[in-house]
Amino acid sequence: MGLPSRICAAPVSLFVLFGLSGCGVKNHVSGQVTFNGHPAEWGIIKFTPDIDKGTDGPSVTLTLRDGGKFSSSQEGKSVVPGEYTVMVSVVPEAGPAPVTLERRFPATIPPGGVADLTFDVTKKPRKNGPPKAPRDDEDS
Repeated sequence: MGLPSRICAAPVSLFVLFGLSGCGVKNHVSGQVTFNGHPAEWGIIKFTPDIDKGTDGPSVTLTLRDGGKFSSSQEGKSVVPGEYTVMVSVVPEAGPAPVTLERRFPATIPPGGVADLTFDVTKKPRKNGPPKAPRDDEDS
């Protein structure tokens, strides 16, 4: 082994030693998103670490599948344990101009992950209630 081979071997050895040290740990998350109590058919769910609470790691975005289900293991992704803000974005109805509803939820992901998360993205009621229908005895 000549000098150039040794120079190349040193960085590769360091990468193998430090770069692969956490590869065996997988924290998978899975669960279901509902809209008004029914499975959400279209949407995404994004887990963003809460750095203010000491959770440091990448955000993970997952696609909702059949019956509003999501699974990081099916998408080959994992999350670090800790506190998260979970943003759920659903499209309740298909159409020419679909409306997207977004809600944020806090979540704690323990070491080893969690398999039974449930988020219900319920349409918020209007502050003043539904619009009133005109009465027949009112003048227009």
